[in-house]
Amino acid sequence: MVTNEKKYINSVRVTDLGLSDHYAQIITIPKLEFNNTLYRIKKRKFNEDNTQIFYYLLNQITWQEVYGESRINAKFSAFMDAFLYCYNSAFPVK
Repeated sequence: MVTNEKKYINSVRVTDLGLSDHYAQIITIPKLEFNNTLYRIKKRKFNEDNTQIFYYLLNQITWQEVYGESRINAKFSAFMDAFLYCYNSAFPVK
């Protein structure tokens, strides 16, 4: 065992077990208290059905808002709004 965390080591000692010409190294580490708090994991479900829904939603967009903008930042913003709407609808966070 290799560590640079001295705060977790109570003691280290070398012991002759008497069975061979090798010695045993014994390290004592305190039991850490774990917080058993439950937490929720949020994730998206990526499967074939949801992917097909995503493709369908993307095909329904006319993209006129993107083409109608003259400024590049406005075009990008309009594109991302439409894309993220489809993405979040097809792959909702649960």
